[in-house]
Amino acid sequence: MRAYYNILTTLKANLEADAFCNTVTQGDIFDIDLNKQEIFPLSHIVINNTTKEKNVLVFNVTVLCMDIVDLSKDEATDTFIGNDNEQDVLNTQLAVGLRLVEVLERGGSNSTFMMRGTPSFEPFTERFENNMAGWAVTFDIYVPNTMIACDAVATGAVCNPANVSNSDGSYVTTAASGGSLTLPDIDINVNGTDEGDIPSVTDVSVNLTNSFGTVTPDAVNVTGSTVAITLPDSAPNPVGATLMKTGQTTSYATGDDGDLQAGRATDAFTLSNANPFNNTNRYTDELGGQTYTNNIVIDWSTYDTGAGTVLGYYRITGGPDTWSGAVSNAAATSVGSFTTGWRLTNMNELHNLAKIGSAAPASQGRAFNWSPINQGNSNTRYWSASTLDNYTNQPYHFTNFFGGGGISATQLYNWLACRTFTVTGTTLT
Repeated sequence: MRAYYNILTTLKANLEADAFCNTVTQGDIFDIDLNKQEIFPLSHIVINNTTKEKNVLVFNVTVLCMDIVDLSKDEATDTFIGNDNEQDVLNTQLAVGLRLVEVLERGGSNSTFMMRGTPSFEPFTERFENNMAGWAVTFDIYVPNTMIACDAVATGAVCNPANVSNSDGSYVTTAASGGSLTLPDIDINVNGTDEGDIPSVTDVSVNLTNSFGTVTPDAVNVTGSTVAITLPDSAPNPVGATLMKTGQTTSYATGDDGDLQAGRATDAFTLSNANPFNNTNRYTDELGGQTYTNNIVIDWSTYDTGAGTVLGYYRITGGPDTWSGAVSNAAATSVGSFTTGWRLTNMNELHNLAKIGSAAPASQGRAFNWSPINQGNSNTRYWSASTLDNYTNQPYHFTNFFGGGGISATQLYNWLACRTFTVTGTTLT
C-alpha cells in the first residue's frame, strides 16, 4: 500500500520539472521558513482529506503555487500595473498550476492514478508574511485501493492461505488470502502422445468422426484421468466379396434361389451397411439422393472401401451400334462434370445390374425394367465389353430376358456406359 507516497512523489516530480518552480514542499506550510528568498518560486502540497469509494481511494489535494511580490521604490506611474510585479507572479504561477493539471488529467508519469472532476484555481495575494501571491489549485486524485485485510497485520483465519485441490487430490496448492491463482492447463495425451492443452475446470467435448460422418463408440469408460473410448471395428480392406442377391424372393422348390436368397445385402435394393451418405440405398445418384437429375446411377454394392472407388452407370441407352461402335461411343460419353472415364459395361457388370424374380407376366420380369434403370419391357439386346475366347469377332451380349451369348460384332445392339468413380467422403469424382 503506497498510494500516499506515490501521490506526493509524482506531484513533486512534475512540479520540480517546471521552470517557474524552485522548491516543492508538503505538510503544514507554517513549518516552512518563508523568509528564505532562495526557495521561491515555491509550490506547496496539502492533502486535505481522503475518502474510500469501493476499491478506489479519492485524495482531495491543494497545491499552492506562489512567489514573492517585489515592490519597486520608484513612484508608480501606471495605476493599473502599480509599482510591483504581482501580475507577473500570478501569471507565471497560474501556468505552473495549469501545466500540473494537464499532466495529471492524462495520467502523468504514474499510470496508477488519475485526476478526475473539475479542478479549481483560487488566486491569493498578501496571504503570508512575505508578501506572496499565487494560486491555490484544488483537485481530486483517484487511486486504486490495493489494501487487503492481511497487509502487514495478523487478522486471524481471514489471512490464512486457501487450500486448492482437485477431486482426486492429484493437484494441490495454496492461494494467498486476497490474492489470485491461475490454474495450469490440462495436457491432452492420446495413446501416450501429447496432442495439446485445454484450460482447467472446463467441460471437454470429444467428437468422433471418420470420412463417413459421426462414429458411435461401442463404449466410453472414465477412470481417474483416463478416458478409454472403444471404437467399432472398421471393415478391413476388401480382398473379395460375397455375390449380391439376385432379387428373387418367390420360391418354387425347397433350396431354390427364392427359398435361400443367397448373397450379400438385405435385398436387391437395400445394403446391409450404410453407404457414405449414411443410408442403406444400394442405388443413388452421384449426390447420394434418388432424383437422378444427370441420369447417373451409382451402385454401392460395388463400393471398394480400400481403393475408395465405386461403379456408376449412365442409364440412358446408347445405340443401336455395332460392337466396335458401342465401345468407342461409350468411351466418348460425357455427363455433366464427368467428361472422361466412361466405358462399355462388361458381362459381369451387366449381370450384377440385372434383377431377377419379378412376378408374371413376363413383360414385368425384364432384367433392367426397374427403378432407377428403367429400360422398359421390350426384348432389348445390349452389347458387353466381353468377347468369346478365340472368337474376338463374337462379343458377348445380354438381353432384357437374361439371356445372351457370343454373336457377330456387326449386329446393331444397344449399350450402357459405366464409369469408376473415386469416393472422398461424400464427394464423387
